[in-house]
Amino acid sequence: MNREPAALAIISGYPPPYGGVTVEVQRLRPLLERRGVDYIIYNAVSASQDGGRVVSVCRWRRLWTLRYLITGREPAVYLMSDRLVTWLLGAFAASWRGKRVLVQLRNSFLADWIARSPVRRMLAGFALRRLT
Repeated sequence: MNREPAALAIISGYPPPYGGVTVEVQRLRPLLERRGVDYIIYNAVSASQDGGRVVSVCRWRRLWTLRYLITGREPAVYLMSDRLVTWLLGAFAASWRGKRVLVQLRNSFLADWIARSPVRRMLAGFALRRLT
């Protein structure tokens, strides 16, 4: 797909599978469209795509994520991930590339998991201070 960069990149899952975050992203689409937000969804969970606004990147997800954070053209990124490494990559995109990066914290056990390790606390603090 060769198009102008969207205003917002959503890096998440998209149905199928149905449930949780994938359905949340599916429900977000009509709201963004009604408000005139130009967006693209990078589906990191399944091969589902629509040839337009939903693009599957799941086959090479890790490599794609690294490349995207270096070369991605959208000025704003919404990360829907509870993975600390993804937050760190988003923090680097915000710091080095000047992107606006929002991370959704959605896992209720995440705070406990981070609190149990000084290294995780330090890394999460570094990332979250740089993310929106």
